Amino acid sequence: MSKIITLRKGLDINLAGKPQETLTEAPLSPEYALSPLDFEGVTPKLLVKVGDEVKAGTPLFFNKYNERVLFTSPVSGKVAAINRGEKRKVLSVTVTPDAVQRYEEFEKPDLKKASREQIVELLLRSGLWPMIVQRPYGIIADPNDTPKAVFISAFDSAPLAPDYNFVLRNEQKNLQAGIEVMRRLTPGKVHLSVRAKAEGQMPMLKGAELHTFAGKHPAGTLFSAPIGGLGYGLDQMAQLSWMFEGDGIKLLNEYYQDILKLDMMSWPVLPMGPECFGWFHEKYTSHTQINKLTFRAPPGVPAEAFKEMGMPVVSMAGGDIIPAAQRGAIDAAEWIAPGEDIVMGFPEIWKHYYLQGLHQAISIGDVYINKTWFEALPKHLQMVVNVAMKACVTDQLLNGIKVNSEALEKMVRENGVVIEETPADYYPAFMKAARTVIAKYTKDPFFKKVHDSQIAWAKLTVPFQVRSNGLYYMMGKTAMDEGIITDYK
Repeated sequence: MSKIITLRKGLDINLAGKPQETLTEAPLSPEYALSPLDFEGVTPKLLVKVGDEVKAGTPLFFNKYNERVLFTSPVSGKVAAINRGEKRKVLSVTVTPDAVQRYEEFEKPDLKKASREQIVELLLRSGLWPMIVQRPYGIIADPNDTPKAVFISAFDSAPLAPDYNFVLRNEQKNLQAGIEVMRRLTPGKVHLSVRAKAEGQMPMLKGAELHTFAGKHPAGTLFSAPIGGLGYGLDQMAQLSWMFEGDGIKLLNEYYQDILKLDMMSWPVLPMGPECFGWFHEKYTSHTQINKLTFRAPPGVPAEAFKEMGMPVVSMAGGDIIPAAQRGAIDAAEWIAPGEDIVMGFPEIWKHYYLQGLHQAISIGDVYINKTWFEALPKHLQMVVNVAMKACVTDQLLNGIKVNSEALEKMVRENGVVIEETPADYYPAFMKAARTVIAKYTKDPFFKKVHDSQIAWAKLTVPFQVRSNGLYYMMGKTAMDEGIITDYK
């Protein structure tokens, strides 16, 4: 029996109604497309051309940076199109399916006798390897690396996510085989995570350490990304100041240790904000115009704020954004900042880029260290760790200016991107929505404790930040107005 891990904090998106548990045999679609844009960091090299006959499992392209990683056709049929964007970048390979499907044949090894190398090679040749993701970066795992452990999630807390117990109810034999394969990839453990009270047949699977979770997803939103600067104008530098010079880190560790009951310490190390408002097809002058668009936004509190403003938002993984835009399922989208957005390929879909966003005006990633291990360190090494965390913050801030500036200039020059100003009426509307949404959660004593500490810091720092940062804005604007510095062309 596994120990139940209770997630005590965080936010759920509650939807009215419940989807019916029905499973139907879907007919073949008129065409299927495999897009390298769905896989972070992949540069495709084609293995087929238009008109080629392929089977399900035939390689369509491989990753330029690791030729062993193959991407295979999901169906048999004829290659109908190689869809390209700017500079002939491959966007997708389209296959028209056969009426009767044909399949590539792959050997079925004896898992008790096969070596790790044989299993890895089979996963690569069959096209299954791209489904194995390396964290924390969300990239395809390197087949040359040996992971310390493998984690399998058997539940999804996203709205309208499928019930894995229902979808996989007749797949226990295949699930067991999959766990056996994963066990051969690592000298460590295979961890299987399930939802408490909805484990289904998952506990019957052997060879994996079972973890059951109950409660909401721990967003930690007040520490990592308080929307709209809490609606009080708190900026990212002031947030970092609160973390290191105020009560922020103290409260962050209270959150993990006393509230979540975890033997863990945490530090902010990765400031990524302010994140951009997003990508649009045209210029808008009012947030009321934008409110009519179907917009991809982060789940949780940011989505709640947009909905409070009346904006129809949807949440989806990064790899799903461009396919959704190509299908017309979304009108606009946000991700992070120029350095990350250009890698995702957004300039090939949208041409109007709004930099000033409030949904993650503050965005900070953390690092976690085992508390017992840290406290066993000599005092001078504890000091080294603390100094290193601040050094990481400085490095990220400095690097972010360089990377985002270079990416933005390139998008304007090579992709024809137009940099737009976020409509002025968007700011008070979003900040009001932020205060309304956040206020719902101040009924929780600890949430209110953190919130009140941040508000006090905002009252102290916002007047100074507005006046001092206003100097830098006016200096830069004056230089650009006088033609001393020219805007990106």
